[in-house]
Amino acid sequence: MVHVWALNALLLNVAAWVWMVVIIALLLTPWNPQFAISLLIASVLVAGAGSYAWAFLYHRFYHWQFVGEQMHIWRGILFRRRLTIPYMRIQNATVVQGPLLMMFGLSSVLVETAGPGPFPYGHSSMLGAHMPGVPNGEQIADGIIEAAKRSRVREGL
Repeated sequence: MVHVWALNALLLNVAAWVWMVVIIALLLTPWNPQFAISLLIASVLVAGAGSYAWAFLYHRFYHWQFVGEQMHIWRGILFRRRLTIPYMRIQNATVVQGPLLMMFGLSSVLVETAGPGPFPYGHSSMLGAHMPGVPNGEQIADGIIEAAKRSRVREGL
């Protein structure tokens, strides 16, 4: 998953940096193709190193666990966050695979809940949790849905 996040961030950074480098190269000096190319290569290397460092840290501090009747998700680099979702609140589990995830044989699982989401000031969201980069997303999503069904049956709902 680190590679997927890093490639995604790198593509976004390169898209932003290319225009900045071209503008800087045009404004600072008379047009010098060697300077522009070396500045572009250096910026791509810096963006790549930064993207991989951030993705590695994000992956290092992002994990989830299924305990008893609920799932826990921990994430965050600068600001840590723990999300606890009881199985009884889970409405749906969706498996998503984009082009980068498919390249690495991974998928993401989105868990939708019945209650309000993480947005402040009373805004609600159906997205309860996001589990990125799992190798067996279909099995995990099916397991989550089955656990939610069992939880509702035990509660008589």
